[in-house]
Amino acid sequence: MTTVNLPPDLIEFFARRGPRNRSRIMRRKLQFLQELFERANPLVTQDFPAAYVELLVELIPEPWNLSPDEISLLEHMVARRPNLPRLAKERRVDTEDLLRRIAALDFAERFTLVDLLEQQISAREDANPTR
Repeated sequence: MTTVNLPPDLIEFFARRGPRNRSRIMRRKLQFLQELFERANPLVTQDFPAAYVELLVELIPEPWNLSPDEISLLEHMVARRPNLPRLAKERRVDTEDLLRRIAALDFAERFTLVDLLEQQISAREDANPTR
């Protein structure tokens, strides 16, 4: 078992969904989140190239800090990254196609894309611990 500390707004969020067993409600919401990540994976739903994900890992080194608004405007944020032209050229990625493909994603797909970035960074850190 794991203990999770939640701020009052999240406690209220779960309380509105059932007053009795908050742990059960939280597990159910996390299962829905897991299902969302599987069903809204842009690698599958939009044939989003894995090479683009690799580039985005370099462009967005801390994806866990992105707000929902930033995720909604992801293509604009990526377009403003000063290292985009250099990294795209090195990786032979068409920046216009990258930005167009991000713009075509709905919020669930963008959210899942950010999750993919988080997973890749986490896997890299696990494979190469610096501590």
